[in-house]
Amino acid sequence: MFFANSGAEAVEASIKAARRYHFVNGAPERYRLVTFEGAFHGRTLATIAAGGQSKHLEGFGPPVEGFDQVSGFDLEAVEAAIGDETAGVLLEPIMGEGGMREVPYRFLQDLRAVRERRYARAR
Repeated sequence: MFFANSGAEAVEASIKAARRYHFVNGAPERYRLVTFEGAFHGRTLATIAAGGQSKHLEGFGPPVEGFDQVSGFDLEAVEAAIGDETAGVLLEPIMGEGGMREVPYRFLQDLRAVRERRYARAR
């Protein structure tokens, strides 16, 4: 459990937790996160990089490395973005930037199935 003062802090902690998990388990090369276009995760340097929107990144130097963005809720694009350096997928079920966009429940289920298939192969 992690208590935070803001959503940005909570997301930043989740980014760090994913990276740390793989580091501790002998795979420090797994630090990248798959993210989604149009997302907004906060205003820290890492969370604006995760969101990938130029309007939020402008003027803050090079973005923090480690985020691979896909457009829409395209499962094939997510699977194509997952590689040997992928630590996880960062997705908020309700995306508030540019209007309220709810991630379809079926897409969340399909993401879980991708995770289960890939985890089973890794064992």
